[in-house]
Amino acid sequence: MTVLTEISQTDVGPSTRPSELVQELHRITTELQAVDLTQCSDAELIDVAAGTER
Repeated sequence: MTVLTEISQTDVGPSTRPSELVQELHRITTELQAVDLTQCSDAELIDVAAGTER
């Protein structure tokens, strides 16, 4: 199991767009780790795996 922690920024200027995107990616990754994939069909899982490999 992978655990990601959010690093808070204090006394730092506004986030740059790349920084915001990385933060969003971390939030999505955390959500994906907790989602119940048993609701997906085999075809959906194969499509997702193929997209991930690209």
